[in-house]
Amino acid sequence: MEKLVTSDELERISKAIRQAIINGRRAVRDLGSGLITLWEEDLWELGENKENGFWVHVYDSFGLERRSARAAMVTERTFRVLEEAHMPLPLNDSQAAELGRLEDDDKVPNVWRRIMEECEKQDLGITVVRVRDAVRQERAHEKPKGVDVDMGNDEDELFLSEQGEESLARIKALCGKKVADAIRQKKNIKLTEDGVKKWADQDDEIVKELPRYVFDQGWSVRKALNYMSKIIDGDTQVDELIMMARNRGGRLVGNYQDARIVVEIVLDYVTR
Repeated sequence: MEKLVTSDELERISKAIRQAIINGRRAVRDLGSGLITLWEEDLWELGENKENGFWVHVYDSFGLERRSARAAMVTERTFRVLEEAHMPLPLNDSQAAELGRLEDDDKVPNVWRRIMEECEKQDLGITVVRVRDAVRQERAHEKPKGVDVDMGNDEDELFLSEQGEESLARIKALCGKKVADAIRQKKNIKLTEDGVKKWADQDDEIVKELPRYVFDQGWSVRKALNYMSKIIDGDTQVDELIMMARNRGGRLVGNYQDARIVVEIVLDYVTR
């Protein structure tokens, strides 16, 4: 039997959902506002150690990782910029977080206004994806500039969008937490979000092989993939064949002209 939904029930449910959205945004704003105050007024009295000590205190006091704390601060800063511009606020913190990726605070209202106008013109809802795309377009022509809320140099940590986080999660599942943490912390490598996505888009075996090239050789994902797909030819060096074999489980089988080439890493089997 089909269940009928009364207008009163529909209104009640809709109101509850809207309130949940507001509460969620309010909670993030309260968190970000508190952290910004702690930072700006140096309430922990960290002095010269403020740069690194702040994030340690945030974790010890609230159990918040640096990435989560910084995201809340960036989101709150975005809301404040829009409030000062007397503009409607984003529906949720995810949209504000995407706008917060703009280096220049002065551009936040303009980009947000453009998003609202384009969505209204096309009769589309404002989504995180649409905000993210607009921000990416703006950042492609943007020159870095200082921000009002200085939260320290975050160049030692890779900032990823929601899609980038999904890609990193796939890499973590196949390669392990150690590899994922190294990517996140950019240890001895310089990976962009596009590189992480390209890495995650590969077949499982290739995803698991890439750390050898990206970390051990210091290559970009693109260079590693080009190398891994390389066909054996007359210019292929012995050390290249050995590396190919090592990264394929210790054995490489290939063909060159009328010859069949087999390379086995014997030492790996002897020492097991």
